[in-house]
Amino acid sequence: VIGDITLIIDQRVRQNVSQSSSEDKPISFNPHKVDMTLAVPFTEKMSDEEPEFTLDHFVAIDLGEVGIGYSIYKVEGFALIKSGSIPIRSIRNLIYSVNRHRKSRQPRQKFQASYNPLLAQLRKNAIGDTLGVVDGLMEQFNAFPIFESSVGNFESGSNQVKMVYASILKHYTYSEIDAHEKERGHHWCGGLRWQHPTLKVHKKNKNGEKTGIGELNLFPGCMVNPAGTSQTCSKCHRNPIEMAEKKLKEDSKHVFTANSEGQYELSGEDSIYLYTRPKLSTKDINKLRRQKINRLPTDKLTKKLKGEEMVKAIKSCLRHKQQSTRSKDTMQSRYRCLFTDCGQSMHADENAAINIGYKWHKEIIAQETD
Repeated sequence: VIGDITLIIDQRVRQNVSQSSSEDKPISFNPHKVDMTLAVPFTEKMSDEEPEFTLDHFVAIDLGEVGIGYSIYKVEGFALIKSGSIPIRSIRNLIYSVNRHRKSRQPRQKFQASYNPLLAQLRKNAIGDTLGVVDGLMEQFNAFPIFESSVGNFESGSNQVKMVYASILKHYTYSEIDAHEKERGHHWCGGLRWQHPTLKVHKKNKNGEKTGIGELNLFPGCMVNPAGTSQTCSKCHRNPIEMAEKKLKEDSKHVFTANSEGQYELSGEDSIYLYTRPKLSTKDINKLRRQKINRLPTDKLTKKLKGEEMVKAIKSCLRHKQQSTRSKDTMQSRYRCLFTDCGQSMHADENAAINIGYKWHKEIIAQETD
């Protein structure tokens, strides 16, 4: 029962004031209007059962150099419904400050990054902004997050960005360190672990062998091994570096030769194009500069490549900078699939995020047929 029965009576009166000296009562009060209010208690029925709350999506997150890539999957059917990239200005400001410091320091000057007050504040800004973006995606799509278990291979400001993303992972993933668990509990209002009601995972022993099926524990996020997520095409799910290395394991002295159409064969049915920057005249180069356009690798490479030369060529062609010189993105922010029957091109962080979600579902989640 909420409240008590109450009767409130408001009596209104009219007040008259007279300045005449002949009257005995210069001030008079006369009853005017009565307002009566009755407050009646009511009974609210509360269910003893806890409300059902199910996270019906998951968001795969790729932590990039100037922002994040994300992909939204439905738990039922594991369909990809949305993907994209979100720039985070505070991360770019952090990298800019690191690069500026490196250019201005003396040859023997040591950079105490962990104790620099300016960089410490910039790191806090980047951490807070990234947490806000991830939490916003979780709230918007009713999703739990999936991260790579480690981050690296950053083009610039690597140590600072790694420190930022290591702190972010502490807020969403399991850690045996008590301080990390305490910080995660503080971020999630005391919550430390949840279990998904429908998804199951493979139990594995120390050797990585599957031993059974168990519950999916959320903290509230999960992690997946990052191997190959930035190299694999999110459309055809093929990794040219992996294929080339496999070929070299079979024959370490193998020479990759392009056919008449400029295609390099990696396997019986899979072939790729490799690209190089076109040779332009000074006039054409100056024209591109005026138009604020980068000279991207667009001409097909046709020379013979031996062993590791092929792997290096593939790595340099997979990712490149944006077409416009005005872009504030990194020098390797664009992904291009090299396979001749695919050729997909998209933001590298978005491509990696799609692969993270796909890999987590494929390797971690137990299917109905398992």
